[in-house]
Amino acid sequence: TVKETLSSHLKETLDQELKNQEGVIQKLKRAHKLYKAEKRGARPKPWMADISIPVARKISDTIFVRIHDMVWNKLRIYIMKARGIGTKEINEKIQIWEKAFNHYVMNDLHLKEKMIFPTRQAVNSGTGVAKVVYETKNKTIYRYASDEDKLDTTVKKYRVPGTKDTVVKEPSIVFRGPNVYPIDRARWVISSDALTIEDAYLCGFSFDRRKSQLDVFASKKIYDEEAVNKLTTTKAGEMTEARATSAGQTLDKTTYTEPYTLYELWLRYDVDGDGEEDDIVVTFHRESGEILKAIYNPIFYGYRPFADMKGASQVEYTYDGEGVCEIIECMAEELDSLHNLMLDRMKLVNLPIMFARKDIGLDNYELEPGKIKTIDDDPSTAIFIVPQPDITFSIVNEVNWLITQMEQACGITQLSLGISTAERPVAKETLMVGDEGNKKFKSWTERARAFYNEIGYK
Repeated sequence: TVKETLSSHLKETLDQELKNQEGVIQKLKRAHKLYKAEKRGARPKPWMADISIPVARKISDTIFVRIHDMVWNKLRIYIMKARGIGTKEINEKIQIWEKAFNHYVMNDLHLKEKMIFPTRQAVNSGTGVAKVVYETKNKTIYRYASDEDKLDTTVKKYRVPGTKDTVVKEPSIVFRGPNVYPIDRARWVISSDALTIEDAYLCGFSFDRRKSQLDVFASKKIYDEEAVNKLTTTKAGEMTEARATSAGQTLDKTTYTEPYTLYELWLRYDVDGDGEEDDIVVTFHRESGEILKAIYNPIFYGYRPFADMKGASQVEYTYDGEGVCEIIECMAEELDSLHNLMLDRMKLVNLPIMFARKDIGLDNYELEPGKIKTIDDDPSTAIFIVPQPDITFSIVNEVNWLITQMEQACGITQLSLGISTAERPVAKETLMVGDEGNKKFKSWTERARAFYNEIGYK
């Protein structure tokens, strides 16, 4: 059947794409460790220092807070204008629409808060993704039954314990309109040969659902009830087991645990076999191969309800951008190595290596400040301290040079931080130097604005 063929194709394609992006997942993990300044581990000796300097956090936060401030500190985030020369009446209407849309974006949609996560991930790891949806949110309220409700037999009524009153359950719409949801890059999947979302053969994301949620969607006919039952059934019935036993066969039982990880996939696939690809949206459970929902693109052919933001640096012919953590990774490792070497040297100076004659009472003895230990020998002849010169090396120049290189690689200059480069700066020279020196930092904000614009259009 078409369903079985599509399920097999989705499972094969999705497995391959998830395998292709394993390197991206590893990159995200490394970026997380670098930003959190977690210990690198794998030191040759247990006593050696394992310190990570949070320079990635410093640079990433510097870029992120400035992007957020440049975009969201305005009274109007989105500006609307008439195409061509509009009349006075049209311009006045557009101003009203503009004010209403910006109020909706900031106060109802809370877009500023929702954009924190994808923007942060784009700066840190190179790519941030968000989805635009049109949705309806309901809530259920209970109210006392009116006289009309009491007479209407089609209205289900509930008795209030201890009273003669009855109540009815009434669903109420809380929200209806466009909404935006950030998507974790680790949960985002896209064709490995695609450079943009619009060019991708397949793109989508994974999300979790509990059994109770799946049952609700199945009862509302949003998900296929048969597929939901196959997915959420934890064991075979007694009749099925009996038939398998009588036939001498072993029943293969697979249990999928909560929460169930589903994929919402937007792809092009020839459903009816006419030689032309159809644009479809599928809700798919990868492990079981069950298709819970499959529809044609509800908007128009080629439309994808996703927007992405890339880092300021991007390797040619790849989908993902490069974030701060990837750009400075090798230099951050060198910086950590220098600090650890300096700490190891100080430890050798403060805790020198000593040799002691056997059986004088120092077996398994640990040095502690102010501790007195009696020995059965002359310390001047029974104990030998390996001489260590009381000298430590300075790493100030190397550290400053590394940090400067990391900041410049990410587009951070003194001018972008508001620091003047001259004792008596001339306005013309300052503007010229700032314009030239901040081009890379400016590309961060331009990509962020393009990201927010795309969300606004959709």
